[in-house]
Amino acid sequence: MKPPQNWLQVLDEIRALAQMGLNYADGSPYDRARYERLLELSARSYAELSELPTEIVMARFQKEVGHITPKVGVNGALFNASGQILLVKRRDDGCWSLPAGWCDMNESPYEALEREWREELGLTITAGSVLEIFTRKPGDYGSPHTSYLLLMACYLRGPLKVQLQEEELLDWGWFEIDSPLNWHLDHPEFARLAHQDWLKRTPSDAGAESNGPAQ
Repeated sequence: MKPPQNWLQVLDEIRALAQMGLNYADGSPYDRARYERLLELSARSYAELSELPTEIVMARFQKEVGHITPKVGVNGALFNASGQILLVKRRDDGCWSLPAGWCDMNESPYEALEREWREELGLTITAGSVLEIFTRKPGDYGSPHTSYLLLMACYLRGPLKVQLQEEELLDWGWFEIDSPLNWHLDHPEFARLAHQDWLKRTPSDAGAESNGPAQ
């Protein structure tokens, strides 16, 4: 049974409090023991919801140090001269989405998006302006954490020679915005908003030098 959204929000806050408590504890072994117990309990609950081993969830939690903040994701929109958007078919759920990923340490959102395109598609792009920032709270689309998702314009720099990272992606293609696709989560909204921005720009400004295969 799907857990109520408010429970996921409470669980996410307990996890964050436990992690921040461990970071800021003044050395008292009793305080640390309490925070470690809270973290263990939240890891167990997350493990049950995600069907992952508790040890794996706990290890992921322990990697996060300092003040716990929302995760930051980046999503890139690239259009061709016909106004079709480049989408990828994800291996994790078999759905179509904009190329996307999480920001790593020591990189800006622009660097993160350019890295994701390079790693997953073998393409060199320049990340442009941030078109919108979306917020997902625990329970939204099954998300266990609070996250901020940046929708960004992309500009192709170099030839369109796609080399898929097959560990994460199954396929790619150019699609009309209203194509009847099996979309990933809220990515139809991402695509429509990005397309509205593209329509405001001239083709030369749209980063659409490519002539990839339309589908």
